[in-house]
Amino acid sequence: MVGLTDMKVLSSQGYEMMSEMLAQYLEDFNTATAGAFVMSSARTAGDREVIADFKRIANLAKRRKAYDDSTAISSTKIEQREKVAVKVGGRTDEILFTKNQFTWLQLNPDEADSLISQQLAQAMFQDMVNTSLASTRAAMVQNGSAVGYTVPSNGEASLSALVSGAAKFGDRAQDVKVWVTHSKPIFDIYQTALTNSSQLFNIGNVQVQQDGFGRRFVITDSPALATGSPLDYYMLGLTDGAITVKDEGTFDENLVRSNGVENIQNSYQAQWDYTLALKGYSFSKSIASPTDAQLITGSNWTKYAESDKFTAGVYVKAR
Repeated sequence: MVGLTDMKVLSSQGYEMMSEMLAQYLEDFNTATAGAFVMSSARTAGDREVIADFKRIANLAKRRKAYDDSTAISSTKIEQREKVAVKVGGRTDEILFTKNQFTWLQLNPDEADSLISQQLAQAMFQDMVNTSLASTRAAMVQNGSAVGYTVPSNGEASLSALVSGAAKFGDRAQDVKVWVTHSKPIFDIYQTALTNSSQLFNIGNVQVQQDGFGRRFVITDSPALATGSPLDYYMLGLTDGAITVKDEGTFDENLVRSNGVENIQNSYQAQWDYTLALKGYSFSKSIASPTDAQLITGSNWTKYAESDKFTAGVYVKAR
């Protein structure tokens, strides 16, 4: 009788390989983004994580009249604010295959283990990155010109545009650590950099490595960074801890073998959860288990930080 031992689909070894690959992808991305994208393994109970902390007390230092003992002074309160991180559910489609698909080609059926593990780790990583970037873009755009710069006349990206974007943070512009960008605006910047006599760019093999102020570029053709028709391209200037993704450790999988057709079928399905938090922004408490459309709706992200300078960063929009 044919049993599960004949085809160890996502065995404990395969699961460990998938987990290790996903962790490595995220660690590499964390490093590439200079700590702007943070991955952790803390778990969240329920639909969301609500964190309460204390607001900054405005105008705390005042002038005092040393010889006035009668004038009443105003009062203020110590107040709390809430930051809401949202739990996001992920899954695979049903994956159908047969042992004979491998044995027919004189391959070891256990290769299904490795095949699914590798592709699933890549897919989970891409989903986390794309969803995080799309949500960050939506939150920043909702915040408006306070954190965003649009190149005039539908112009292309340039060094000048990056300077204008970072300048939105004023005296805290140095907090912008990295630009996460689609490749199209980067190549537009390359064209400018090639004729840039000021040598503000570090170019090697026509590779712009930083923006002249030490900020590195992380290039990904994520659909989160190219939207609309015609396409608008976004360059996100992220601060430390701008995006936090918490792996909930809830990965679950199921394999079912079934009869009734010409070839014995294997049906595989998996699901998982992670919590997404954006620095300075809070997700709507009225939405549980959000869809992609809800995550990228700007009005679902509310700025809770008192100052724009303490949010996830800035954006530059170009054509």
